[in-house]
Amino acid sequence: MKRTLLTLFCTLLALAASADEGMWLPSLISQRIDDMRAKGFRLTAEDIYSINKASMKDAVVLFNGGCTGELISSEGLLLTNHHCGYDAIQKHSTVEHDYLTNGFWAMSRAEELPNEKLWVRFLVRMEEVTDRIAAGETAAQIVEKAKAEGTGYKASVEQMYYGNQQFLFVYEQFDDVRLVAAPPSSIGKFGGDTDNWIWPRHTGDFSMFRVYASKDNRPAAYSPQNVPYRPKKHFSISTKGVKEGDFTMIYGFPGNTQEYILSDAVAYIAERSDPAKIAVRTGRLDIISAAQQSDPALRIHYAAKHASIANAWKKWQGEALGIGRLGTVASKRAYEQEFAAWAQDKPEYRGVVAQLLMKRSDKPGRVAVNEILFATPAVAAIIREGATQKIPDVIVGGKAMGMQFMDDAIWQKLQQGVVSPEEAYMKCIEKKRFRNFLPPESVRLADSGGGN
Repeated sequence: MKRTLLTLFCTLLALAASADEGMWLPSLISQRIDDMRAKGFRLTAEDIYSINKASMKDAVVLFNGGCTGELISSEGLLLTNHHCGYDAIQKHSTVEHDYLTNGFWAMSRAEELPNEKLWVRFLVRMEEVTDRIAAGETAAQIVEKAKAEGTGYKASVEQMYYGNQQFLFVYEQFDDVRLVAAPPSSIGKFGGDTDNWIWPRHTGDFSMFRVYASKDNRPAAYSPQNVPYRPKKHFSISTKGVKEGDFTMIYGFPGNTQEYILSDAVAYIAERSDPAKIAVRTGRLDIISAAQQSDPALRIHYAAKHASIANAWKKWQGEALGIGRLGTVASKRAYEQEFAAWAQDKPEYRGVVAQLLMKRSDKPGRVAVNEILFATPAVAAIIREGATQKIPDVIVGGKAMGMQFMDDAIWQKLQQGVVSPEEAYMKCIEKKRFRNFLPPESVRLADSGGGN
């Protein structure tokens, strides 16, 4: 089956003869819409993301900070995973009313259960703010301005593309979210898997909630007077099923990706980091499991904690297994060797490990400055040993090869008159080195801000 996965923060992936993958923001999906339509998508980019009309983004929520939920009715009914609602289900469970084991279904609105500190967020809009930050506006200032735009508004500035771009995300948060339904754990956790790390799934992995709002359909704290939220858009549920070749799409809030880390970092994760984390969590799970088995009340009390720990525990096991099974370290090393050969006569690209974009003072635009570290046997050994504190010494010793610190790159641009003293001071690490180049008024500001 051909599948195209669209996530709010990442991934448009077509599983066909050739992979078509990357990081795709909904606000930029117009760049991919022609390819999506060629694969069978029937809607427009505006149907996915729009700030002018109701679109799919208005039916998708960030559920309590770590999950995705979808609105499936005009009266705020929300569908999410069983493991996403697990904490709320556990908090309402007792030995006498064990909703974890037996499930729960509200037979009326009055029976829907409120949940303290459980919230959902709807994406209002996103916009790039790279130029605003380059012009001197801080992320905190941008966020505060955005939050003041509406009731219940939350905002954040997130770095994308390894810090080369900054995006503002503005959300509307609703804090009155009530539990409507959950299957028994024999269905919701069938097989004992705590999260969706394995595919295909044979689990009834769902729970249902309802979003409530004030009578004017605005965010409000829990109140018996609140009414079901009326979303701008909701999804309908089809019972027709799918057939081979159907276009499918997932729209949501996943985690991040480390696709571009170096081969030695991948080896460190698989050989040292993941095994250590697995061992620690195994010990924690053993302790919690023993307590749960000793007392029915403790079984319920620690159920969500056990599931949360087991979630990461299983993820790391699969990560280490997958790295080994797919030969990821070897394939990355081959790619790095290929890149090194290509960059042999391009010193500006050899071994770039960090990059900043700085506002130019000589003309409009930005200029890149790079920190450069070549992947030598010594560097590989340092990474494998986790002795990253030694890397600065390697760069000092490797300057004749072309290695350089970020501050050295900034210093060069300052001496060339490409960036201003203020920009250099703001972006550098060693402030003392650049302080004397600041004009007197900027020195006073630096001193008052604790600059050294």
